[in-house]
Amino acid sequence: MSLHSETATCQRRFDLHGVVVSDENGPDRCTIYRRGRSRHDRLETWLSADATAFVSLREMR
Repeated sequence: MSLHSETATCQRRFDLHGVVVSDENGPDRCTIYRRGRSRHDRLETWLSADATAFVSLREMR
């Protein structure tokens, strides 16, 4: 793999959207999916977890 290919891979940009849903009977849940997808596509490609599983990028740097 060339240096150019590695650099291009590292600089890939993903346009993601996150939604946090509060639940009185359980933990808040955060769901992340790619913007610009149809509703049908969003139903098939998403990631959801308890909101406490996520940390801010600023905290991790």
